[in-house]
Amino acid sequence: MSKNTTGADIENKKNKSDKPDDTNLYANIKHNGWQAIHVGLEQDDVSIDGLQLWHASSDWESSNESVELPHPAHPHESLKRFVIYKIKNTNIKFAMTELSNGVYGFYQHMKKTPTDIGK
Repeated sequence: MSKNTTGADIENKKNKSDKPDDTNLYANIKHNGWQAIHVGLEQDDVSIDGLQLWHASSDWESSNESVELPHPAHPHESLKRFVIYKIKNTNIKFAMTELSNGVYGFYQHMKKTPTDIGK
């Protein structure tokens, strides 16, 4: 049996596919324990473990450390300095930098698994 497709079904599929999925877009960009997750404007919907980072910006704590990482959208370019942040009262750790005027890049620190301990 075939299901009848309505105009609403087509519109729903179109709307879902129009929004880029950062998870898939940057899935292959990993560097020294960091996973690229987003490039976009301030207040964009970028989240880690369901927490919207910009909405939690008052809870960002700078580690006073930085890490050199490639531009998430242009990994072949020279490395950029990303400041490392942690969200208060969570285990969320990320690196962020302003790549150009009002455009930010984010990396998520990849949690170590038991097999990574000692590396």
